[in-house]
Amino acid sequence: MKTFDDVLAAELKELFSAQRQWLLALPAMIRSSSRSKLAEHFRREARETKRHIERIEEIAEMLGITPRGRVHAPMKELVKAAHEILGDETDGVISDARLIIVAQRVAHLLICGYGTARTLARVLGHEAVEALLATSLAEKEADDRSLTSLAIDLYTVAGPADPVAPVLDEPFRP
Repeated sequence: MKTFDDVLAAELKELFSAQRQWLLALPAMIRSSSRSKLAEHFRREARETKRHIERIEEIAEMLGITPRGRVHAPMKELVKAAHEILGDETDGVISDARLIIVAQRVAHLLICGYGTARTLARVLGHEAVEALLATSLAEKEADDRSLTSLAIDLYTVAGPADPVAPVLDEPFRP
């Protein structure tokens, strides 16, 4: 890599790989969710992920690059972690909590990638690319907030596992 355009292209390739890997993992996450709200969240996330992939393809065309070519290794590990949860015989509440944790790690990874790519596009003067990346970034940030809300609901409805743990007087909202 010799230019910031090369760095942007590499980041887009990694985002493309990460999103495709996550899209392939989501059907199993949907099937494994014991709560309908969580399953619906993952369905929505699958639709959104398809749009993110399409945006990256559009951006790649605008920049004259191919989005393929790199494997996003950290996403590969997160998908592997998700599959380990799916094969586990854990209680539904605990399994859902673990699925949320993996999904939030994925969201944070993608927020980082989209934020970096958006900033590079801004600095390089690619305004249309920046706008598309900003849209995906905002959607991933909303996804993270939604997962936090699902986690809080799950934890407060299921109750603490340890009866000595303090009980919140009102639901916690970030």
